[in-house]
Amino acid sequence: MIRIRTSRRPSRTSGQLKGLPSADACRVLEEMFHVEASKLFAPPPESTDHDVPTFDLEAEIAMTAHEAHDDAGAAAASSVSDPTVDQLRDDVHALARNYGRLAARGVWRKAKNLREEVQNNRDRTAVPSQQQALLILAGEASALLATAAFDLGSLDAAKRLARTAALYGETAR
Repeated sequence: MIRIRTSRRPSRTSGQLKGLPSADACRVLEEMFHVEASKLFAPPPESTDHDVPTFDLEAEIAMTAHEAHDDAGAAAASSVSDPTVDQLRDDVHALARNYGRLAARGVWRKAKNLREEVQNNRDRTAVPSQQQALLILAGEASALLATAAFDLGSLDAAKRLARTAALYGETAR
């Protein structure tokens, strides 16, 4: 049985150990690991196999930080700003409010541009609440297009656009 004497003072080597520890500590380590203490404290043997990859912690940390940054950038790129959605909503609703004061051809052109802008923003976002809001706006823009098409005398296109507006509504729930 090995007895270890402990001193009342804490050891403060903090990486400043020169040589081997005390003889008592060496005996304990040799008993625990079944290896000579001199081998435990020796530098690691050099590998003769150059194909074995070495682990570079700094490179791993840098790569992980880079990947996390790219992922965050992709997440940010997969959404649109809430003010953009709000502005589109305001534009569609303003066009609907002013419909009676505008020529059908002008409403058609503005509603078509708004629907395309809504669609472009829908393609850019993966946020469910933004998707739903943009689906509703696409339906409203399609309803405006249907009304303008009717006023311009294109009944078949007006029916198709009205069904499109209804389909957007169903999809948005």
